[in-house]
Parts: sequence; structure tokens; C-alpha cells
Amino acid sequence: MGNFRLVKPEKKHEQQARNYLKEFYASGLERYHDNYDGWLEILEADRHQVPNDKRVPAETFFLMERIPRTSHMLQDEAERLIGTINIRLALNDALMLGSGNISYGIRPSERQKGYAKLQLFLALNYCQYRGIEAVLLDCNKENLGSAKTIMALGGKLLRECRRQITPEEYTAIQQYIIDVDYAISHYGAKYHSFVTEYPTD
Repeated sequence: MGNFRLVKPEKKHEQQARNYLKEFYASGLERYHDNYDGWLEILEADRHQVPNDKRVPAETFFLMERIPRTSHMLQDEAERLIGTINIRLALNDALMLGSGNISYGIRPSERQKGYAKLQLFLALNYCQYRGIEAVLLDCNKENLGSAKTIMALGGKLLRECRRQITPEEYTAIQQYIIDVDYAISHYGAKYHSFVTEYPTD
């Protein structure tokens, strides 16, 4: 792996976001495929959202791989969008029962390369910065890859439940909890060498 960081989506990322969507629809982006500016406005509103029964404050980031330029005349570094992650900074009753603090996705062409674990590690760093001591995450029971990612960062299984998908269909869900400080101190050594920076504002 190369060097990575989380960045807040900006206008300059629009084309990369569109290319990402061609591979994988995640984090609600597909609804704004033709209205990227509108999606950015929603993300800004989410950052300042007062918690209520329907919405909570949240941050969305892109996981970007930084690719240094070979020419000294190009000051900016190239970056490639690998995944998206949404961090909910507070939980209401519905989120306590499902979805939790963090949702994420990795583009299909970049899966099974360790990026999901790195992205989750970066998210935990941001949670620590924001004073969040523990995070809840869930995944479908049959999604073994997602469960392994969560457990690789110290996730402990809290419970299993059923989630209604349609009036007649349910799916089995596993909910995990991660101690943020413990995860960073015990697992951080695996990831620090791949991290260039993470956001602090």
C-alpha cells in the first residue's frame, strides 16, 4: 500500500467521485450523481446538524491514496479516491439499534487489499480527536469481510438481531463495539506507516 489520508469532499473531487460511482454506489452518492454541488451542501448541513430523532451530526470523508508527482514543477500531489466513509458524531435511538457511528465502502476494484481496515483506523483517529470513546458498527451476518474488518480493529460482538428489509423480508445483523483508545494504541502500529495525515478540523 502507498500513503493515504481522509479528506472532506470538495468541488475539485467531483470527477473522481463520478468515476467512483461508475464502480460502486455508496454513502448515498448515487442520489446526487447529477447534482454533486447539492450533495456537498447536504454534507455541510450534516456537520452542523443538531441531533434529533431523524438526523444527527455527521462527517463524510473520501479515502485518498496520495501519489507523489515525479516532476518538481508540479507542486500538488495527485490523489486517487479509494473509498468513502461516514462518521456519525452522535447517535439517536434508531442508530443505537442499527447502523451505529460508522458506515464505509471501498470501490470494488480496490477490495481485498487491506484498505477497509486502514480506512476504519483513520476514522477511529478522527473519532478520538472528536472525543468519542466508543463506536458502534454493524454489518450483515453473512458479510464476513466486513466483520473481519471490524474485528481487526478490536470490534467486540454485542448482539445479533433481524432487520426488516421489506414487509416480508428480514436480514440478520451483527452489531459490534470498538473501544477507540484501545484500538488505536493496540493496532495503530500496523497502519501508521501508510498514513500521511488525517483531518483535525
